[in-house]
Amino acid sequence: MDILEKVRALEEKALEKKKPKSKTIKPTAEIIELPIWPEAIRGFPNVIARSALFNARRQNTPRDFVDKMPVSSIAGVDINYTGRELRQDDQTVLMQLIHLTQHQPFIESVQFTPYSFLKSIGWSTSGQQRYDKLFTIIDRMSVTGIHIESKGMFYVGSLIRKIGCIDKETGERLRIWTVWLEPEIIALFKSDGYCHIAWDQRIALKKPLAQWLQAYYATHKDPYPIKIETIRDLSGSKAVLLKKFKQTLKSALDELVTVGFLKSYTITKTGLVHVKRKGKSDKQATTDFLGTDY
Repeated sequence: MDILEKVRALEEKALEKKKPKSKTIKPTAEIIELPIWPEAIRGFPNVIARSALFNARRQNTPRDFVDKMPVSSIAGVDINYTGRELRQDDQTVLMQLIHLTQHQPFIESVQFTPYSFLKSIGWSTSGQQRYDKLFTIIDRMSVTGIHIESKGMFYVGSLIRKIGCIDKETGERLRIWTVWLEPEIIALFKSDGYCHIAWDQRIALKKPLAQWLQAYYATHKDPYPIKIETIRDLSGSKAVLLKKFKQTLKSALDELVTVGFLKSYTITKTGLVHVKRKGKSDKQATTDFLGTDY
């Protein structure tokens, strides 16, 4: 049994415990708890992971402010976004915030120290700059407007409802921060509408495109071939020259092989990207599987 099968088994067991003993079914609106996943995993909605809502551009590139901007996504999913541009560092923080709501009603707030949060996402805890960045990210996601529609699933709202990080009397940041997520986000985690992301791999990845690809491919048990152009568009890249983006893509795929997420990849002459997910039975060193072009 691989890790995903074990995760599913744990979820099914947890769901059985949550089922009422009577045959009365609770209204969907009352179900406000996330599915259960292990500590080594982070859950994330497929509709977001397969889109450019959190794009793969460099973190130090100036971020645009957009108003009701259509977001690149897979067929059948419509996303519009208002707010400051979101990237992979924002997604990492959101993943951890969602994870902190495990084993409690989603409407309740999560509390943490900035130090412990930075540790949990693999960022340095030395220097004020990292604490400032964390505050900026949480604040940025509290001023967003998102519209998602896909196969009967509908979500309109922000990512973060409100935050409590500042002392109202002194204006200084509190030692313990409090964050409230939008309860309606729970709708994005229904059934098989979310993926499992290995957290140690996510933290080990340094390239934004590699982080985006890990989440995207995590939504597919057996990833199918995809065009380079499609990856460029779905990841929100602004690269104009496909040849240049291809080099960035290869570097990101190499990193996914190195951390053990992918077993191998190939890019065909026609521009199709084939990948193979690495399983527990693969005993060879990941560095032996760096991708090649045909």
